[in-house]
Amino acid sequence: TACSPGAPPPSSTADTAPTMTVTDALAHQLELDGQRIRVLGTYWSDGQAAFLADLLLKSFPPQIVRESAILLEGSVPADVLARLEHAPAGLAPITWGPVEVVGVLHAERGPAAPRLEIEEIRSSGA
Repeated sequence: TACSPGAPPPSSTADTAPTMTVTDALAHQLELDGQRIRVLGTYWSDGQAAFLADLLLKSFPPQIVRESAILLEGSVPADVLARLEHAPAGLAPITWGPVEVVGVLHAERGPAAPRLEIEEIRSSGA
């Protein structure tokens, strides 16, 4: 397909990646393996590992069901982390909040959990 002569190129990979929930990405992980996707979900980290989930458990600080989440690989910029919620001092070092992540999905392989290689991440909260 041809672009009009003055049309700007897409601003990022996020413009062309299909958008889905964590649940959808997990349900279709074998077909999506190795593909760039955009996932809307909740970022959750305990300071050791970071995950993307659709649901948080009703506790404080919130927890996730890791079997229903996607492991995130890569760094999260400080400005994105600053927009997320953080457990108060004295509690487990949990960080959470709504995000949009564009990255390459890697399907579950034996004991290895499904993971999303972060290319772009931004807070999607108010």
